[in-house]
Amino acid sequence: MELTWKGPRADTSAKVRQEIELGVMPQGPTGQTTVAAWTELLESLGFYQVFEVAKTRLPGRVHWHGSDVEIAIDAVAELGCYAEFEIIAGER
Repeated sequence: MELTWKGPRADTSAKVRQEIELGVMPQGPTGQTTVAAWTELLESLGFYQVFEVAKTRLPGRVHWHGSDVEIAIDAVAELGCYAEFEIIAGER
């Protein structure tokens, strides 16, 4: 699956425009191709980077009191380590 962004026409006599096509899933072992493409798309839409948060995440899952609990332990550069716990509630 791909997302395509089509920029404004560059020429009025021909249908010429910038296009950015992005895969939904990362390409390659690090996903850097997709990161660069998403950065290009967002910059084309007028967004710009204010700051960058560098973190590594250790995901996990445990079964606790009849529920699956998603766990993420994040190590955030210059801020420290944080844990996130999430239980997905069923529909009523």
